[in-house]
Amino acid sequence: MSSKISVIIPTYNKVQHLELTLFCLGKQDLSDDLFEVIVINDGSTDGTKEFLNDLRVRYNLRFFHQPNRGQAIARNFGLQKAKGRIIVFIDDDLITPANFLRTHLESHKHGDDKVILGRIYRINSSEFSDIRSLVLGNGDNTICRLFDYVKQDLYLDMVETIFKKGFSSLAWICFTGGNSSVKRELLLKVGGFDSNFYRWGPEDIELGFRLNSAGIPFDYVPKAYNFHMDVLKDRNQMLKDTAMNLRHLQKKYPDDKRIKDYIDFTSGGFSLEEFYCRQAGKAFKPEEYNTFFHFRPFDYINLKSEVK
Repeated sequence: MSSKISVIIPTYNKVQHLELTLFCLGKQDLSDDLFEVIVINDGSTDGTKEFLNDLRVRYNLRFFHQPNRGQAIARNFGLQKAKGRIIVFIDDDLITPANFLRTHLESHKHGDDKVILGRIYRINSSEFSDIRSLVLGNGDNTICRLFDYVKQDLYLDMVETIFKKGFSSLAWICFTGGNSSVKRELLLKVGGFDSNFYRWGPEDIELGFRLNSAGIPFDYVPKAYNFHMDVLKDRNQMLKDTAMNLRHLQKKYPDDKRIKDYIDFTSGGFSLEEFYCRQAGKAFKPEEYNTFFHFRPFDYINLKSEVK
């Protein structure tokens, strides 16, 4: 394989999590000359800058420091600096198995003009110290043992549900900065991330919408999986950020029915099944479905914040 990929990681005040993420990237079974890692420190105040300045790894790591401007701007900066043909997006709190980058690269082997979406599993913040010891211990069965810590996540389970049910017209709402890969040329062509989104989402989903609108197909590759080391979140701040970003989304696409349906769905207005029918231009017939998937933001935030 002669292709090269660039892994882009924005980070903000998660130095201990970032340490594990970068440690795991040093254990990849992909040749070091086939990938680079770009970390954008988005104004961290927890020692991230000093950690990166002192870090020594065997793979090609580049890092940049910027004032706190949000992850959309940070990822766009990384995109401009990237030298790889394929961009892999992950976050600063993700554990990757040894075959993670190779799986993404091989998924583009028979055609680069597509979006690859991997599978993310959630691990609760309360178990971080156990996970840290397990990963840094680097035993042969580390990754297999991590599955014992996986917990429910409404959003991540929704992604699995969409592809299992064949709801291909909804693939764009699954695009995530936590586990996806796209050809750099395509990302630049559609304009990268919208820097008007700040803090918590949906800057990645909106980019997925533009990639989908440009006719780029989406493939779900669950064997390209990683583990999200969840952190406790401020519920009120998340609700405030979500409301602000959804207002921006409405303003940007005032007459787009697909965006309106997405906002209604993600606000708990109707089920995933009805959302699919609306997007696919089909009449919604409840009797055709045995189960219904609902995404309610209040339930999701409570789950993320309080489940131990």
